[in-house]
Amino acid sequence: MKTIATVPLLALALTACTGGGGEDVHATMTVTPASALADVPVSVTVTGLPAGARTTVTATATDTSGVPWQSSADFRAGSDGKVSLAQKPLSGYPSADPMALFL
Repeated sequence: MKTIATVPLLALALTACTGGGGEDVHATMTVTPASALADVPVSVTVTGLPAGARTTVTATATDTSGVPWQSSADFRAGSDGKVSLAQKPLSGYPSADPMALFL
């Protein structure tokens, strides 16, 4: 079975965040588990964002054939400043799917 090491082989990045006020953002991304088989769901959350911030999360990796790929989606942080890949994105893919960035 293929293993995806979520960190460091699969890089997830918070690529953009706008809170509208120009303040410094100290966001934290949590990936659980840190390493998983390709068919095991992972939970990805970003916390510490301004409420309502539009945020782009990007996944990049190189497959076993050496071909690099990238996937990204835009999300809106909730009133708690949190984004989860399990929520419906603003763009990137059509519905809530916590594993869509990895497909």
